Formats: sequence, structure tokens, C-alpha cells
Amino acid sequence: FEAAQWRDPRSLPAAYFLADRYFRSNNVTGGLREVGALARLSPDGGTAAIPYLAQYAVNPANWPALRSLFATSPQLEHPLLITLASNMKTVPAALALGNPRESGNQPWLANVVSSLINAGDYSKALSVWQRMAGAGARSTSLIHDADFRDSASPPPFNWLLTSSTVGLAERQRGQLHVLFYGDEDGTLASQLLLLPPGSYKLALRLSGDAARAH
Repeated sequence: FEAAQWRDPRSLPAAYFLADRYFRSNNVTGGLREVGALARLSPDGGTAAIPYLAQYAVNPANWPALRSLFATSPQLEHPLLITLASNMKTVPAALALGNPRESGNQPWLANVVSSLINAGDYSKALSVWQRMAGAGARSTSLIHDADFRDSASPPPFNWLLTSSTVGLAERQRGQLHVLFYGDEDGTLASQLLLLPPGSYKLALRLSGDAARAH
């Protein structure tokens, strides 16, 4: 493989198999060098090497080297973060390696929230979601967006409004507008709430055509 790369420095197979061999033999420097080559040469930005980088990212001692790799091959950053964020075991690596100033509805942050929720760590999930939502998450209300005006903050700690064979739910002039077709049961509007222990009462006012209500 080294001879093949010496004859053709732009050989993708040589870079791929060398990266594999270097990582398997714990030659991290050589492996990262070949991953950088894949990122520069591959039409897909070297995403074929993401599984190797994900294994490498498990050890916190390797995080500085990965940050250096991101500096030279930034196209690898988000694919790797998405992979790391999809596994609860590597969520800490995703949060440590991700740009702390990055916010908004980034796919890797959404994956972090989903992984944390699946693991039952709702408080941490809410904290990461607030980073995604930004200013829209500063409300102190028990229910986020109770007046149905925040269409920017993502679910699940904001409303998930759906359109399906069950019906349609949408924000309309500061209210929740629902069309229920009446053919099948299902959820049209949902939100994940994180509430302290206690007793709660939900009150709402409905309006519509009583003759067509179900």
C-alpha cells in the first residue's frame, strides 16, 4: 500500500487501506494523515474513514489530535459529530469535540438530544436543546410556546405538530389550529415536558364547529 501510494499519491484505495492498517497497528499519526488525504481526495470528503475516527474518539486522550484534524480537514467534523452523537457511549466525545459556539438546529446536536432522551438523561437533553433553541428557550413557562408563536425552536421540548392521515395541526395567529379527519386515532401535537414533582392542572379553551366536532 505504501508503494502504491508512492507511485500514485492521489490513490484513494491506497489512502483508505493505509488508514485502516495504521489505525489497526496503533499508528495514530499515520492513520490521521491518511484520513486527511482521504478528505482532500474523495468526492465524499473522506466519510468512509468516519468509523475509524469514531473508534479513535472514544479515548479522551485522542481529542486534541482530532481537533487538529478538523482544522486541516473541516469537512470531516460534522459527519464525525453526527456519528458520535448517535451513540450514548460517544455522546461525551461529540460534546467535547463540537464547537461550543455552534447552536441552532444542527443535526449532530439533535442526535445528542435524542440519545440523551433514549438514555433517560432528560435534564442534560434539555440543556443541549436549550443550546439549539437559543433565545427561544428562555421562557420560564412550564409549557414551552404555550401561545404557539415559536416555530423556530425544534422538538421535542417545543411542539411537534404533524400532518398525517389522522389530521393536521399547525400554528395559526398565536393559536393551535387542528383538523381531525375522524377516521383514526393518533397524535397531532406533542411536546416533552420536564416538570418537578407535584400536582398540575392543564386548562385550555376550544373553539370550532360543534356540528363537526369529534
